[in-house]
Amino acid sequence: MKSFFGLHEIYDFHFCSFWKQPWFVVLITLVFVAGIAWCVHLFLLYRAKKQEQENILTPLEWATEELNKLSVEKCENKNDYKKFYFRLTEIIKEYFYKQYDWHVQDKTDEELILFLWGVQFDSECVMKLDKVLKDSLLVKFAGGEALKNNAKQALDVAFFLVGK
Repeated sequence: MKSFFGLHEIYDFHFCSFWKQPWFVVLITLVFVAGIAWCVHLFLLYRAKKQEQENILTPLEWATEELNKLSVEKCENKNDYKKFYFRLTEIIKEYFYKQYDWHVQDKTDEELILFLWGVQFDSECVMKLDKVLKDSLLVKFAGGEALKNNAKQALDVAFFLVGK
């Protein structure tokens, strides 16, 4: 038996290079796959950014789109009209910010009117907007048909303001 085990001792110690080791092959494969995945990720980001730049709306287009989403016909009670007027004034204030870079989103209705007079905005537009904002305060006192008519007029005024 001793001679049988001694037979193995005649072979030299054999060293395998690291690039032939299985762990190295797996590592290189993972790095390659990660590199491909990173390139695909960058390409998708580039494409998404390019599409976003193509889909940027002008302030006029944005405001018109948002105003078209508003519907007087959907308003059934006073609470709906309150939400309608709130969204309407929100759109107008956001339009002023996007179009003229005026920070009026946090201003009250009275402060907005005073601000517009201060920057010498078109007086016809300011008077119409003032009427709309005052009508929005009367929602809790008006009747059903009057609410609907005032809301339609307010929407028309908003389209007029955006068009100017």
